[in-house]
Amino acid sequence: MKKLRTFILCGLLVGATAAMPIAFSGCQTPKQTLAYNTIYTIQKSTMAAYDNYLSQVIAGNAPTNGLPEVSDAFNKFQLSSQLAMSVVEWNTNAPATAQLESLSTDLLALIFKFTNK
Repeated sequence: MKKLRTFILCGLLVGATAAMPIAFSGCQTPKQTLAYNTIYTIQKSTMAAYDNYLSQVIAGNAPTNGLPEVSDAFNKFQLSSQLAMSVVEWNTNAPATAQLESLSTDLLALIFKFTNK
């Protein structure tokens, strides 16, 4: 039950970050800063889920046979995250890409799949 709550919380956090540019698009925050903050939030929540998964694997609470697939998905997410940061650096109107959010959600679902067996 705790794992399900953690997964749902991470999903809500990713969903909330997608809505942040709409909710906080006032004149006080430059668009580039807002984009950086959105990418950072997605990055931190995904890294926390991945770190938690690795801790469960090391402790023997999660099976190791899902580790290659989860690690590959995490590496793809990292590449997309770096690309999104590069795009924001040169384009002040660039929000977090839909691909980055999708890869984060897919990785969280994959972690959930392997930790609930």
